[in-house]
Amino acid sequence: MKAGNVKGGAVDALLLFRASRRLLTSAVREALQRKQSAMNGNHAAILNITLDCADARAQALFWAAALGWTAREQDDAPGHVEYLLEPPAEGFPRLYFTTVPEPKITKNRLHLDLLPPGDDPQRELARLLGLGATVLSDQPPGAGWLVLADPEGNEFCLEGAGTG
Repeated sequence: MKAGNVKGGAVDALLLFRASRRLLTSAVREALQRKQSAMNGNHAAILNITLDCADARAQALFWAAALGWTAREQDDAPGHVEYLLEPPAEGFPRLYFTTVPEPKITKNRLHLDLLPPGDDPQRELARLLGLGATVLSDQPPGAGWLVLADPEGNEFCLEGAGTG
C-alpha cells in the first residue's frame, strides 16, 4: 500500500462492492477543518468528488492533463488503485479516482462543467479531444455548452462550445 505524500497512520476501510478511500489522519483532518472553517463557516464543505473507475490511473492522468492539476497515487494495491487530483491553489474540492470492479452502466447523475481558458472554447475542445475525450451524439438543442465524455464514458460539459 502506498500513501504518496500523506504522513501518519492512515487506515483503509474496505466496503463490500466498493473500493475504499483512505481515511484522514488526525493532523490532515485538523488542517482541512481549519481551512474549511475559514472558507465556509459552520457548514459542511466538499472535500472530494470521487469517481469510480475501471482504471483509476488512466482516468486520473486524463483529468490531470485536462485541468492542469497534480495527480498523486494514494494506493497501488493490485486491483485497488487510487489517485488524488489537487487543484494548483490547494483548494477544494479535489477529484479522487478509485478502481471498482463494476462497470459504468448508465448516464452520470453528477458531472463536471468545465470553463475553457481564454475566449476560444473550440481550441479547448480540440485539446480535450486530443487527450481522449469524445463528443457525445446526444446534444441538447441550442445549448451554450457541449456534452463530452472522458475515456471511460463519464459525461462532462464544456461551456461556450455549444451551438447556443
